[in-house]
Amino acid sequence: MADLLDIIADVERRYPVEAGFKRTDTSREAAQGIDAKTLRAKVLATISLHGPLTADEAAARLNMSILSIRPRCTELRELGKLEDSGERRLNASGRKAIVWRLPVAEMRLAA
Repeated sequence: MADLLDIIADVERRYPVEAGFKRTDTSREAAQGIDAKTLRAKVLATISLHGPLTADEAAARLNMSILSIRPRCTELRELGKLEDSGERRLNASGRKAIVWRLPVAEMRLAA
């Protein structure tokens, strides 16, 4: 158990640069198998190209699972690469979802 707690503490220091995981071995193994950097780049490119999107919308445009994309949006927010637009749209489950956008300062640089 101490080994797992050490691993979790190490991941928390590296998050959001690397994918995080819950306190189970299966979650850890899944996180280690994700190329989070590439997925984050794909999410950023999609939102940059198509404008503000929910995680569900970005996942649909990328033809990927929301389970792979939603955590990348959170990581990108933590890295300062995405921000909450304040807008909400219904997701596939009928719940309100954050509409993510590039930070205003980055939008000005891209223009």
